[in-house]
Amino acid sequence: MSLIEQCKGEKIRTRNISVAIYTIDEESIAVEGVLKDDRFVTQYTFVGDEFPPGIVHHMVVRMRIGGESLTIEEIEVEMPCTPYEPCIENKNSLNKLKGSSIIQGFASRVKKTVGGINGCVHLTALLLSMVPAAIQGHWTNLTRKPDVDIVFPEALMHFLIDSCSVWQRDRTLAKELISNIEEMTT
Repeated sequence: MSLIEQCKGEKIRTRNISVAIYTIDEESIAVEGVLKDDRFVTQYTFVGDEFPPGIVHHMVVRMRIGGESLTIEEIEVEMPCTPYEPCIENKNSLNKLKGSSIIQGFASRVKKTVGGINGCVHLTALLLSMVPAAIQGHWTNLTRKPDVDIVFPEALMHFLIDSCSVWQRDRTLAKELISNIEEMTT
């Protein structure tokens, strides 16, 4: 029996993040991420104000990603629902990342540039969850034909090697990838 099946309580809140990737052309993709938090019970603030059940956060981030360095060429944010009116002030906070590559060091750049008091924790969480899907979507877009040349083998290796336990440099999948790329580039 799973932990959730053992619960005797009710579901009180959910967070759903979805990411969709769309082709623009052979080298560019559009990435749309949606974060939605739903509260299923009444909640009270420290001063007794009541928040009824309903949508707490609903935010959408869209990016155009292009080029061999996977650069954010355009970025836009919608915030259809926020818990507080001043939250909307963060709508343009991600604009600071326009022109940034989403590979090598992007997560730390995001946290430094728009994390904490420099932005919105929810937009930051959404953006950081979008990036792996965007990179995978980019490779899907590049490799949709059987006779594809791997245009950016170093970037592919950087993304995959040591990214998780299965892709550790000394394991079979990583060794095969490195060997195949070395054969293709020599």
